[in-house]
Formats: sequence, structure tokens, C-alpha cells
Amino acid sequence: MKTGAKFALLCSLLVGICCIQSLIIGCQAGRVDLKLSINPVFKVKAVNLGGWLLTEGWIKPSLFDGIPNKDLLDGTQIQLKSVTIGKYVCAENGGGNILVANRVSASGWETFKLWRIDENTFNFRVFSNQFAGVQAGGGSPTVVTVATTPGASETFKIVRNSNDKNRVRIQAPNGLFLQAKTQDQVTADYAGDGGWGDDNPSVFVMNIVGTLQGEFQVTNGYGPEKAPEVMKEHWNTFIVEDDFRFISQNGLNAVRIPVGWWIASDPTPPKPFVGGSLQALDNAFTWAQKYGIQVIIDLHAAPGSQNGNEHSGTRDGSLEWGKTDATVQQSVAVIDFLASRYAKKSNLLAIELINEPVAPAVTLDTLKSYYQQGYDTVRKYSSSAYVIMSNRLGPIDARELFPVASGKQLTVVDVHYYNLFSSIFDNMSVQQNIDFINNNRSSDLSYITTSDGPLTFVGEWVAEWQVNGATKEDLQNFGKAQLQVYGRATFGWAYWTYKNEYVAYKALIIGCEGGRANRSLAVNPGFKVKAVNLGGWLVTEGWIKPSLFDGIPNNDLLDGSQIQLKSVTIGKYVCAENGGGSILVANRTSASGWETFKAKTQDQVTADYAGDGGWGDDNPSVFVMTIIGTLGGEFQITNGYGPEKAPEVMRNHWNTYIVEDDFRFMSQNGLNAVRIPVGWWIASDPTPLSLSWEDRCKPWTMPSLGHSIKYGIQVIVNLHAAPGLQNGNDHSGTRDGSLEWGKTDATVQQSVAVIDFLAS
Repeated sequence: MKTGAKFALLCSLLVGICCIQSLIIGCQAGRVDLKLSINPVFKVKAVNLGGWLLTEGWIKPSLFDGIPNKDLLDGTQIQLKSVTIGKYVCAENGGGNILVANRVSASGWETFKLWRIDENTFNFRVFSNQFAGVQAGGGSPTVVTVATTPGASETFKIVRNSNDKNRVRIQAPNGLFLQAKTQDQVTADYAGDGGWGDDNPSVFVMNIVGTLQGEFQVTNGYGPEKAPEVMKEHWNTFIVEDDFRFISQNGLNAVRIPVGWWIASDPTPPKPFVGGSLQALDNAFTWAQKYGIQVIIDLHAAPGSQNGNEHSGTRDGSLEWGKTDATVQQSVAVIDFLASRYAKKSNLLAIELINEPVAPAVTLDTLKSYYQQGYDTVRKYSSSAYVIMSNRLGPIDARELFPVASGKQLTVVDVHYYNLFSSIFDNMSVQQNIDFINNNRSSDLSYITTSDGPLTFVGEWVAEWQVNGATKEDLQNFGKAQLQVYGRATFGWAYWTYKNEYVAYKALIIGCEGGRANRSLAVNPGFKVKAVNLGGWLVTEGWIKPSLFDGIPNNDLLDGSQIQLKSVTIGKYVCAENGGGSILVANRTSASGWETFKAKTQDQVTADYAGDGGWGDDNPSVFVMTIIGTLGGEFQITNGYGPEKAPEVMRNHWNTYIVEDDFRFMSQNGLNAVRIPVGWWIASDPTPLSLSWEDRCKPWTMPSLGHSIKYGIQVIVNLHAAPGLQNGNDHSGTRDGSLEWGKTDATVQQSVAVIDFLAS
């Protein structure tokens, strides 16, 4: 729908994390080492890609700039006033009769809808849907409105005054001009020029009282030679891969893509539509998959038009969908085409069967029958895609679709909430509009949100309404209120729309990303982190991947292992007298701190006990060793494997434990950041292996690390292990659990140098 809104959202995803030591939400099949699955109950935080594969003129007005006579497109409503009589031309009785020129004011019967043949040639459709045409008789050719389909007799040229384009003459198919010689009849018998003065009965003042700027208008306006070029350029540039990166980066997880029914006939759709939108939709699925975005395909324009709006693909605003079963069956065929083509795409989230059918013109019985057929059609190809059923616009019971939507697998009812299109909101204050969201809209949503009914989806909403003097903060607050309320929809929400050329501060303006064309908006200026730690990757923690230590000889005796020794001959524990600084004795009946030794592996161990003496309790060189504590950190593993083997082991670990697919998985499941623990030693080597893997993750993450975004993930670099060790835990890189960081200024300054290295 038309809004003056810029797209901007405060969106954050509530993310559950699966871990064997916490809330286990679910693990993705086949994922090793208990890497986590998130958001098993996927909630849509989406944006509509309006104006891309289905034209809406307000979204990109410049798309129409190259059309000759672009104010006279299909569906343009005109009124004609005779300059000699001073009254309006009228289709008597609204149609089925003659044209007269006797009305002092103009409304429905005095309004004509244009069907454009070329830039100057048109059919004129009247109130009752007949077409004006010339009827030859015994006297002057009369203009009548009886034809239900236009032909040669119903084809006219509009000749415009070069100095005043609203001053026109209308040439009939017989080569003569229409004239109003009297107010009782319009005839097609004026010959010659006669000038543009008020004394010429063939001159009329043309008032344009309504226009349409949809797909039919733009393609028929450019014509079959030019339209394919224009539309292909639009599809290739209006939404591009970088938009999906941008959407993913800013916390959204889905897009709703409006399409027209003619996409099923691509590459040779019925005229005037042109082929190419199907390839663009294919591209959308590819880009969405790359950046972890789900796709909702929305049949926004149905055959015959379900609401008469320009975004329904209508020619002149007439609503014909559902009046014949043929339009319904053609729609089912389109759903069949879309479902069969995209069902195997892992990021097909849903198919919306039709957008905004209007009540009462579209009857409930017709709609329910179509929804049943559409649902069955989707299920032929997919058991996992949601089927979305749009509520009718108009005065209806919001639960009217429950009989057809309930009791089925993965069904959703779509409602659209706007304060923009009703005048009752115009005179409300900012706070009153916000209160309406918190009270009335909240109540509306609660009414259709039931435990045993379909899921609920606010498929369109906008942070704008007709309010004078609203500040940026007002609009932000209005948008935030809607996010809070619509966030309770059980399926989710989709903002209308992502991109437009309309310039106004009438939206939830959070901020604009620098350099973005067409004023597409940045989202989440108050970015909220929903992240996961990449623990155990660049700083070792043994419990995370115990198998990493399996190849170390004597892997129970690593640096920091705490042992106690009991003499088999004396039966007492060896003790460092006074805890150190003195001699070793063997006189303790129990062991604690002074009787505990931390192993520090050396290249050579000397001994001065001569001979073997056996392993009996009579050998004073034999001790019972009890291991009472171990460490499994970076120092332990690298020193344990030694300088020959450790580089190979660690390189293999860094190469396989976290890979590009993990970043795709995180993005797809709603996370927006990673926290990566690193050790201080990463800065000390010209080519540290762990640093090379930190660099490698850059293109999988975000540009603040100097590379293009691929999966829209922000990065937090975390100095997890500081020089001298800040906590003595194995993940601090300690050798034996000693804590030395901060005891000297040298350790602090060394840490500052590491931060300098990482920041630079």
C-alpha cells in the first residue's frame, strides 16, 4: 500500500541457544561438537520488497518518467467540460445510452476511464463499464456507450493544445472531432481546425481526477519495444544482492516479495506485461539463502484484480477476480507454478495465496473455496512451507477465515494495520495514535490470536500517519509501539516497505546508511546484540573439544596438573616445608596445599637413585601419585604436543572447528554477532596461525574488519587470555593456574599493546 514512509525498523530477534549445559532448544541434525540450533519456533521479522517485481508508482515515480503523455495512462480518470456550453460531458444513466453535455458538476457518470492504445489513442470506459463509441445513423454520427468490449468504433485520439495540455479535442474513428453543439447530445461530426477558443464546440477542458501507476500502466505506457528494456533495468537495479546483505545485517530474517499472476507465464506473459521478473525472483532466493533470509512469496496481483488498486495489476481499477471461476482457477494455477518451482528451496518460508481481497466485492464463500484449493496445491509440493491467507479488507469479522484456516498444517492469517489510510487518525495527537496501537490494535490482534487457530501475521504496517508537526522522535515512538504490539503476532510481522523515493520525515526514521541510493533506510541504530561465543576455537578450552588432546603422550600429565606423592615405605605425603623456600620432607599424614605439586614439563629429568629396586613398598624411590587437578588450555595442548606436532594439530583444529558454513547457520537462525575469544600471543608473531584464522573469518562477518559482509554478522574481538593470566583458568592461557596479570605494569602495558595490534 502507498505510504510516504521510509523503511526503518527497530528489530531484534529473541534467540534461544542450545547447549548441553543450558536450555536445550534443539540441535541441527548432523552438527558436530554440540554446535547449537536456535529459534526452533521461527518468528518472522520481515520487510516487504514492494515496488520491485510488482510496480507501484509512488515507490519509484522515476520509473514512469520516460513515458510520452505519462499523465494519460491506462485507468486515468478524466472529466470533460465543453468550453462553449460550460457543462460536463456525461454518459447518460452511467452507460448504455448516449453522451450528453448537460451536467453542471461532475462525479461518477461524468468520469471516463482511459484504456491506452498508444500515447495519443484511447478507449473511453464509462461508469457502467461500457465503452464510448461512434454510432452512424441517418443524421450526424452519435456518440453512444453500449459496447462491452472496445473495437475500432470505440477508439479515439486525444489532441492536446501545446500551450495548455488540459485543453483537448477528441478525434473519432471517422476522422472527425467530437463536439457539443447542444447540451443534449455529443456528436462526432466536427470537421476542420477551428482553433482553441471558447467558441469552438469541439474543444473541451480535460480534468484528470484519478490515475493509476501499476505494472499494467508502466508496461503499456512504454509499449512493447521499450518496456522490456525499462523493466529489466529496474529489476536488475532496484533490489540487488547488497540489499539482502543489508537486511540480514540489521536483524531481519525474512522478506515478503509481492509478485503478479503473469510471472507464471514468464518469459512470454500476456501483453502488455513483459518477461524477466521470474529470473529476478530466482535471484532473490539465491541472495536470501546466502545471507540467511527466509522468503515469503506473495501473490499481490491476481487475475482480474482482487481489489482494484494499482498494485493488483489492474488496467483501470475494475475488480473482476472471483466474479468468474476462471479467475480463481487461473490463480490456483499460479500458486501451483510457484509452489512447484520453489518448494525445494530451503529458504521458502511461505506462500501467500492472495493479497488484500476487498469485501464485499470478493465474497467470503469464493475466497474460502479458493483458499482451500490454494492450500491443497501448496501441500502437493511442500509439507513445510506455511500457507498464508489474507483477510479481506473492509467491514468483516476478523475471524471469518478460521473455518478454512484452522485444523490445517502451518496456516497463517494475514492482517494489515494502517493508521495512514483513515481520516479518523488525522486529527488525533501523536499520543492518541500511539494509544490506539497499544489499546485498539492490541485488542484486534488478540482477537485473532488463539491457541487452536491459525498463526497470525501483521503482513503490512508502517510507521506513518497523516499528522501535522510530528517530530522524528514522535514517529520513532509510534513505530516502537507497533513493534511491541505486532511482535506478539504468532507468525510475525513485515514492514511496508523496504525502499522508496518519497522524501519525508513521516516514518520511523532511525537513520540512513551512508551512500545508500533511493533513500533506503538503515535499521537498528540502537543495535542490540544477539550473539554466540566461538569458544574453544582460537583459545583452547579442553572441555569444549576433549578429543583435541587425545594424541598427546601422557595427556594426564600436562602443564598445571596438580599431583600429590605418598611414599610407599614411610606411608606419608611428600611436602614442601613451609610451602616452599625450604626442603622437601615426607612426614604428612594427609595432603593439601603444601603437599601438592604442579607439574612443569622440562626437556630433561635427572635422577640419582641407583638401581631398580622394584616397585614394592620397600623401595624408597617409589611413590603413589594422585592427580587432583588438571588444566586443558592453549599452553597445555601446544606444549603437550611439542614444537614438531603442535602446529599441525592446531592448524587442523582452526581449519575445521569453525568454518564459513557456521556463519551462514548463525545468520540464518537470527543471530547478529559473534564474540571471538583470542589470546595475547596472537599479536606477538609476524604470522601467528590463530591470527590467520581470525583474518579468514572477516569476509564471513562484517566490514568493520575490512572486508565485505557475507552473512551480516558483527564481530566482538575478546581478549580472553591476557599476559600473565588474569584469572588462572585454563581459558586464560595459563601454564599452571598462577595469576600474574596486573601484579606488574609490564603485563598491563603488554595487554595495551595487544589491543593496539587488534584495533589497528
